[in-house]
Amino acid sequence: MSEILDEYKVKSKSSSLKLIMLFCLAVIFVVIFGIYVGNVLFGERSYVVLKELQKEKIYLIKDIQNLQKENSKLHKLYLERTSLDPDFKP
Repeated sequence: MSEILDEYKVKSKSSSLKLIMLFCLAVIFVVIFGIYVGNVLFGERSYVVLKELQKEKIYLIKDIQNLQKENSKLHKLYLERTSLDPDFKP
């Protein structure tokens, strides 16, 4: 009978050791996954940076359009003045 109990204790110790190792591996996996997700959301090459760059792109496109309109107005004014006064030199 004691042989059976001794064998059960050995199995119990090995299974608890496996359980502890499995738990440690799970904790390590969760920590690494958390770091990865944090980096994806808030890192240097992240989703937040992508959204900021997209907003900046939209702002720059609008700025280019406004500058083109202003340039065309100024060019029109320049041509009107040169056609009215041939001696006009900017």
